[in-house]
Amino acid sequence: MTTFNFYCAGVYEGKIRFTDTKVMHAKVDTRRRTQMQEHVLDDRAKYVLPLQKIHENLSLYRKAEWSGDRVIVDNGETYHRHLTYSDDQGRTSQVWAKRGDTAVDIVTLDGDIIAFLCPNRYGMELIVQEGLEKLTPLVVYDDPLLSKSEYGINDLGTFLIPMRDGLRLATDVYLPEGIKPGTRLPTILIRTCYDRNGKKENLIRWANKGYAVVNQDVRGRADSEGELVPFYYEREDGSDTIDWIISQDWSNGDVGMWGASYLGYVVMAASTSGHPNLKAVVNEVNVGSPFVDTVR
Repeated sequence: MTTFNFYCAGVYEGKIRFTDTKVMHAKVDTRRRTQMQEHVLDDRAKYVLPLQKIHENLSLYRKAEWSGDRVIVDNGETYHRHLTYSDDQGRTSQVWAKRGDTAVDIVTLDGDIIAFLCPNRYGMELIVQEGLEKLTPLVVYDDPLLSKSEYGINDLGTFLIPMRDGLRLATDVYLPEGIKPGTRLPTILIRTCYDRNGKKENLIRWANKGYAVVNQDVRGRADSEGELVPFYYEREDGSDTIDWIISQDWSNGDVGMWGASYLGYVVMAASTSGHPNLKAVVNEVNVGSPFVDTVR
């Protein structure tokens, strides 16, 4: 049996234990950050890291000889020598990058496996043997410029926010649990056409790090009113949503947005509104071209 600490985007999410036949998961309560008892991993768990597949192949990974520049596991998977990490005890680990398939990288120390990780756009997911975190890519979250994971998540529920034409958009709000009463917070806004519930477990982790998180269905999608006309309303709806955010008693008036694909387009559209409270944006793999398919 092997037990690992589980981290998602630098946030501790409990413990994973591999038995001979099962994957066990001891979750952390989302709001209070209480360590819960372990249960068999739910097949519906929405993690990027393929825990069941790791479990199925664990004996093969352990059998492999982690040396040289390339390792081929008996199941055909190929790994190349990649980064190294050192700690204050003089130990140095080795990251092995998987090639030819979805990245599920392996970290070894003196030839023994200590961690598995999967980078993704929502933040790296990683399991690591307790006490060896400093020998893994988790150290990127130690950057003093990054907000630390210090809070639980307070789910305020769903609000129907009116736009300038009266239509209402379904909007979920999450605040850091444990902040002092009256604290005003910067907000990260996500607007999606793919149902706000689909990736919320990944997105709300910004609340663990001290931000208010606002997650919204664009008009005509999931629980929002109206009809989806792709791209057409996103500038005005984004601006109106920011107006609503800054009017809330938990807002400090600063709003940032993140999005990829269509979510990236709505970020760009909101940016063109010139809203003075939109302070920062991250726009990934956006659709169209700034020279042809411009924002209306």
